Parts: sequence; structure tokens; C-alpha cells
Amino acid sequence: MSNPSRRAFFAVDRIEGRFAILIGDDGREFEVPHAALPAGTAEGTILALPVDTDPPAWHQAEIDAEERERRLGQLRAQLKELRERDPGGDIIL
Repeated sequence: MSNPSRRAFFAVDRIEGRFAILIGDDGREFEVPHAALPAGTAEGTILALPVDTDPPAWHQAEIDAEERERRLGQLRAQLKELRERDPGGDIIL
């Protein structure tokens, strides 16, 4: 991709038949033919695209494994923090 700092990210939420359901960081949801995405695209994949295309130019999408690992690391840290704060036991309503 020509300018890596100017990218939009989309997470593959799920695959439904021949379509991938993608959710952008801005919350928009797209139903895209799976065949239009890079080989290896699966649930949980993070795709990076140029930000200057609207609608997104899916043929320019690239799998960003580094961004996926960064996000997973953030989620693991949040989960660890929640577990450490949990006093355990029953919830009193």
C-alpha cells in the first residue's frame, strides 16, 4: 500500500456463504463477496485499505497480521485487568 499511515481498517466479523461481513473501525458494516478479498481472508482477519476511497476499494485490501496481533494484545490486556479486579463470588443485585 502506498501510504501505510493513511489506512482504514476492517475486521472480518463472519463469513456467511459466499460473503464476508466486515465491520470498519468507524462502525460501518459491509457485506462483500469473499472472492473479492485477499486469499487467506477468514473470520478475525484485519484488512487494511486506503482511506481515500468511499465506498471502500475491496480489490486494494491487504491482510494486516501485525494490526490483528496488536488488537489481540490490547484485548488480552483488558481481559487480564478485568480478571484481576473481579473479587469473585456471587453478584448481589
